[in-house]
Amino acid sequence: NKGKKGKRTMEEPPAGLTDGELADHRWKGYTLYDNSSIVDIFVGLLKSTLTCSVCDHKSVTFDPFWDLSLPLPRSRGSRLNLQSCFTEFTQEEILDGDEKPTCESCKKRQKCTKQFSIERFPPILVLHLKR
Repeated sequence: NKGKKGKRTMEEPPAGLTDGELADHRWKGYTLYDNSSIVDIFVGLLKSTLTCSVCDHKSVTFDPFWDLSLPLPRSRGSRLNLQSCFTEFTQEEILDGDEKPTCESCKKRQKCTKQFSIERFPPILVLHLKR
């Protein structure tokens, strides 16, 4: 590992960054501590977007991943393939009831939607298919 030693600290990104700039900031922060050939080959970057249904505020985060757990599609009528598993994984999800997050703008728990997308694919992608 060519990365920094010691306790990992995540520097807050400057305000007003685009999603691409925020992704680059997060990736640089991760590889500052975990920098190796293995990371270069197996680690990707997952984008998570929460959208408040009340004020339409979007909260975007980026997280490194070593593998992805993909759900099998709910409708079993069609032929199973990786594309349909990725479609299911990236499907927008409604967070309501006990799952409601606190909106950064409203400052209270609100019904939101959550959606994942892959910002950066690793050269070798490790997948786990959920049953």
